[in-house]
Amino acid sequence: MRRPWFRSFCCALALSALMVGQSFYGCVPPTSNESTAETTKEPISDKTVESIAEVTPEPTQEAVVQPDGSAEATPEATPEPVAETSPEPNPTETTPENSSKVVYYGQAQTILQQKCQVCHTTGGIAPFPLTTYEESKGKASLIKWSVENRRMPPWMPSTRKDCPEFDHAIALTDEQIKTLTLWVDGGTLEGDPAKATQYTPKQDTLSHVDVEVGAQSPHTPSGKNPDDYHCFLTEMAVPQTGSAKELTGFQFLPGVKEMVHHVLIYRVNSSYAQTLGQQHPTKEWSCTTGALFNQSGLTQGGLIGVWVPGTDVVHFPQDTGMPMQAGDHLVLELHYNLSNLPTPKADQSRIRLEFAKTPVKVQLQLTLQADFSLNIPAQSKGHEEKNTFTTPANVRVWGLMPHMHKFGAKFRTDLLKNGQNSCFIDIPRWDYNWQQTFFFKTPIQLAAGDKLNLTCTYDNPTDQSIHWGDKTGDEMCLNFYFYSVP
Repeated sequence: MRRPWFRSFCCALALSALMVGQSFYGCVPPTSNESTAETTKEPISDKTVESIAEVTPEPTQEAVVQPDGSAEATPEATPEPVAETSPEPNPTETTPENSSKVVYYGQAQTILQQKCQVCHTTGGIAPFPLTTYEESKGKASLIKWSVENRRMPPWMPSTRKDCPEFDHAIALTDEQIKTLTLWVDGGTLEGDPAKATQYTPKQDTLSHVDVEVGAQSPHTPSGKNPDDYHCFLTEMAVPQTGSAKELTGFQFLPGVKEMVHHVLIYRVNSSYAQTLGQQHPTKEWSCTTGALFNQSGLTQGGLIGVWVPGTDVVHFPQDTGMPMQAGDHLVLELHYNLSNLPTPKADQSRIRLEFAKTPVKVQLQLTLQADFSLNIPAQSKGHEEKNTFTTPANVRVWGLMPHMHKFGAKFRTDLLKNGQNSCFIDIPRWDYNWQQTFFFKTPIQLAAGDKLNLTCTYDNPTDQSIHWGDKTGDEMCLNFYFYSVP
């Protein structure tokens, strides 16, 4: 049974907005929803989802990097390049005229160091290192395929000129892709080792960790259903005797990566935390998605973050932060999916928090825009679902986190402002495994009356229609927005 939790959230948040005057637009009913589907059947099972083949074929017998750090062999095929995600060439870069001039030292090595070694290093999250000439040569065909098809580095948004620039973008330029491709095609020449560059990859970490909290006891899903929803009240995150804090970043640490589908992170004040503790003495309980999207949860706390597969450390933009009060606890609302495990395991996930050392200039809030009326027909390809929202007030949008499930193919949000339509974010090839939070290099100012047009595109090769729902075999179409009120 699907749980229309965002509808409940919208109603509750709308009520909360009237009471505390904090909501932006996540609670307002959408201006319009469009769907071309008519068929309605039972929800898709998670096993059906897992059996669906990748749309983009992969190279012969090479291990493709997965988000969990594993590698899997792939069938022989000729992949099609994804030209629309190509970033603009960097005019400062130069590419050799032909492959015979491209060598490892001083050319290919530099790109691999800057773009790959944050993960592909000894002991890193990737399943193999790319830190030496021998290691890189041994994976040459995989490197070529991965960069030509823009599977690596993992960056989904298009970098075309009419879309906003995002901070910390890791996409390769066309020139970098060409250099690596020519190096492989030219026989992976070594070059002069004297021209080797020394490089220590910068790991994506919090600048400091003020507190680490999490589930106060382990939880093992029963295994009766493929999807398990559970809430955990953490230890106190902000000392009761201290002052208010501003959260500037966090790192969620899943206990069992193979099980954790997504996490909603709430702050709750000390009074509500005490109430929850009395209701649930073990500090954990079975819950539904959006469990704290209710009057108590929203007036005595609020959503401060989201974690999905592919997310590592979340850094809020410079001089911004999410407000937290003295005595605040966190509630971690976890969705476990058991499709990838023969038997459930005990999970005790945790989260690290980074607070501002001095007051931030801008306090952020988090809300969403969603299309609840999904109806994706069976055996459909390129099916679009659309939602339009009209901004009710002047705000600045600092970032966003798009979300779909495994049938998602493309994701796009356009901004209609003063009669002109422009790109807000464009993901021409959706990858469920590499979902991230994206912050704009420059926040985008929205005025009352501006429209955000959301389009989610799906490929459904199954014999059943698909609708909105929490389970992996269901679908979603939404944007979480980080915003501030000027």
